[in-house]
Amino acid sequence: MKENQSIIFTLWERIFHYLRYISLFEWLRSAAGKWSFLSFVKTYTFVDLWVLFHFLFSFSAILIIKYTSYPPLHVGLVVYGSLRILEIFVYQMNVLLFDEYRTEVKGRAYLLKSVRRMILLLLHNFIEIIFWFGSTYIFFTHNFSVDLREVSTMEIIYLSFIRMTNFGSSSLNYTSGFGLQLMWFQSIIGLFMTLIVLARFLGTLPSPRTKEEK
Repeated sequence: MKENQSIIFTLWERIFHYLRYISLFEWLRSAAGKWSFLSFVKTYTFVDLWVLFHFLFSFSAILIIKYTSYPPLHVGLVVYGSLRILEIFVYQMNVLLFDEYRTEVKGRAYLLKSVRRMILLLLHNFIEIIFWFGSTYIFFTHNFSVDLREVSTMEIIYLSFIRMTNFGSSSLNYTSGFGLQLMWFQSIIGLFMTLIVLARFLGTLPSPRTKEEK
């Protein structure tokens, strides 16, 4: 039975319901409902392969932007990476706050295939975002105090990780308003991914039995 929800809950539930369509993954799943030859898209195996592919693709984007000189390709990677970051953020917000409610409204039980699988996929998403921001920082390197084309790939990933998690100090500082906005955006995404989502799913792990239990 549908519960009475507050206006603010209903507002954001609708917003994130429509935001999820800014996603190639969601369009593929919608198309799978119309064409039987795309039925594989709705399987758990496809989801796993999708996450693994983008994990590797995001790392490759760092290398491509750093070591090649073809601007149209770089622009395409940065745009796609931005859409992918938004896709992950919207997906995790839906999983955290809205999907269970939507499923119960339809009169069905909300079940996960595996909590451990969900956490592993989440960790892949987390690292993927670090990679995408790393490639974006390289592309917009003139907005920062460090020329990221002159530093190692591992240092780029480290600088993105520091900004994502706010752990430790970073030598990367902004020199323009756009650079500030980019770093601020990653901090917000990082705060959400680090504190809220990881805490939510790690909290669902079963507690091991101890010797003190009777």
